[in-house]
Amino acid sequence: AGGFSDAKVLAAMDLFAATFSESSISPKTKAMKAEVAKLREVVEGLNKVARIGTGEEKAGGGLFGIGGKAPSKGELGKQVQELYLKGGNAYNQYVFVANDGLPVQLAKLPFL
Repeated sequence: AGGFSDAKVLAAMDLFAATFSESSISPKTKAMKAEVAKLREVVEGLNKVARIGTGEEKAGGGLFGIGGKAPSKGELGKQVQELYLKGGNAYNQYVFVANDGLPVQLAKLPFL
């Protein structure tokens, strides 16, 4: 099914955040870009968990990455849940900041 595309989604979110700045970067743009950075971390984390789960990557650990035990499916599932929650909260905060102060005639972005 293909992976999540940073170029299509997160880059567009960065671009949209930049539209709230003019000659200097506004606090609103900074806050929105901080949430996009959190989303990038979540995507990287989810991709890593997926690679570990499919066996494409080893979990590491132990001394110099040797001897670490592979996480169980339950542990990987818990990591995915935590990342999903972090990503959902970051997206909702991004939307909250984006919607704050929008003129009445503009449609507000939906929350998750």
